[in-house]
Amino acid sequence: MATSLLTGDDGTVPPWLDPLLTMMSSGPRPDSTMRWLQRSTSTELLHEIARLPRPVTHADLDARPATLAIYHLRAVLVHCGVLPPRQEPLGRLEAWLEHQLEGLPPGHAAVIGPYARWSVLRRARRRAACRHYSFSAGQGDRRRISEAIKLLRWLHQRDRSLADLTQADLDRHLRGDRNRAAHLTGFITWARSRDLVDGCLVVPLRQADEPVLLADVEDHDARLRTLLADPAASLETQVAGLLVMMLALPLTRIQRLTTSDLHTRDGVVRLALANHPVPLPPVLAERIARLAQIAQGKPYALVPGTNDNRWLLPSPTLPGMHLCTRQIAANLHKAGIPVRTSRHLALLLLAERLPAPVLAELLGLSQSTAAKWAIHSQTGWADYLAARTAATRDE
Repeated sequence: MATSLLTGDDGTVPPWLDPLLTMMSSGPRPDSTMRWLQRSTSTELLHEIARLPRPVTHADLDARPATLAIYHLRAVLVHCGVLPPRQEPLGRLEAWLEHQLEGLPPGHAAVIGPYARWSVLRRARRRAACRHYSFSAGQGDRRRISEAIKLLRWLHQRDRSLADLTQADLDRHLRGDRNRAAHLTGFITWARSRDLVDGCLVVPLRQADEPVLLADVEDHDARLRTLLADPAASLETQVAGLLVMMLALPLTRIQRLTTSDLHTRDGVVRLALANHPVPLPPVLAERIARLAQIAQGKPYALVPGTNDNRWLLPSPTLPGMHLCTRQIAANLHKAGIPVRTSRHLALLLLAERLPAPVLAELLGLSQSTAAKWAIHSQTGWADYLAARTAATRDE
């Protein structure tokens, strides 16, 4: 069935599809492959790809509407080597932008195109080249472009152009929404620098940093015990929860952990987070080592091919990709773990015990972030304990 599916117009399988044919024909789970071929909406796409007069490219898939079937098929083609790897969040942003520009009036596209390409995309590419560019970062950049498009549409509905934009117009459009203002700041700044708008326009400043929210220490410890004893919590959820509540790792860092980040020497399991592997507490070390062993041999339920995997938390359906932060957060929420407050408390506890430079080096934090938490541990922590003591005395 795989051969007939990948046969081109000349009656043969194109040579550049040989890796896919091999993966589909010799995978360890032929039953899964057959179900994928029979039920997957990618079948028609594979037919069309096999009939291309040249090797398929990412641009061929980007030209189609973004669907789960396209994401899934792209991951399969990258996994088997038919397509080269790419920074998927950045690739999706670029493809999304082209689709957006095609649907804009020419006058709007003439403004949004340069802004998106030379401001938003330029920073995104620079970030992707220097460090990880996450899906959440891509969503933020899409929001920045979308807010600029909304502003132009809002002006057009009032028979106004961008050059006519006044401070009163901008304030009326934003309606005091600081979140929207934050995403529109870059566009107004870019437009001012090119004399497209009045140079005196001011976007409301970002909302001040929110106060540090902490989980209650006793509740924190109780959630740890519950998580470890909960039979409904998967091993992946337990490890993710322990990494948040013990090492204060953000979900974007947890999702990128690989099996090669684990090191065992002299019976001590260490996790590489920055320059030096960090020794793990026994309760976390045992679970994360077991999870790494399972992850390396875990097959993809909906994808034909090998069990090859390097992620500690692999996607169950997309080969070569890790679990998304949204799913990790949903799993932790279901297990009763408030991610943000739990991570803040863990950072405060670590900052209380470790000097800021050591904390930054071990966890891969910036020096400024580590210093901020060191200050919180000396002030906010003391206030927190005083409040707890007063509450206990009142009870």
